[in-house]
Amino acid sequence: PQPLAPRQIHHALVSPVFPPISHRSAYRARLYAFPPEKWRHALQQASFPVIALGGVTPERIPLLLQIGFHGIALRGYLWPAGTLSACIQRYLQVERVLSTIVA
Repeated sequence: PQPLAPRQIHHALVSPVFPPISHRSAYRARLYAFPPEKWRHALQQASFPVIALGGVTPERIPLLLQIGFHGIALRGYLWPAGTLSACIQRYLQVERVLSTIVA
């Protein structure tokens, strides 16, 4: 890989794109209402890959990729699983969703 040039953006992690699962207060939920068309427009302007984080669930992944995000990152969806086994099951559910989109 080539080294990054000074001040070059390699990729961006944008959060939150939906009300975060780990922060459920009504006040915070109002802060994150950004319609899909605004995301689509902003993502079309980006000259680097943008990854979505915040409120990402398996049901929302198709929309996020359709809007133009280059990928997703997870935290709150996996967090409340309680056990490592449950966390792995949630991760595998996300992989199943992604495999239907990419296939």
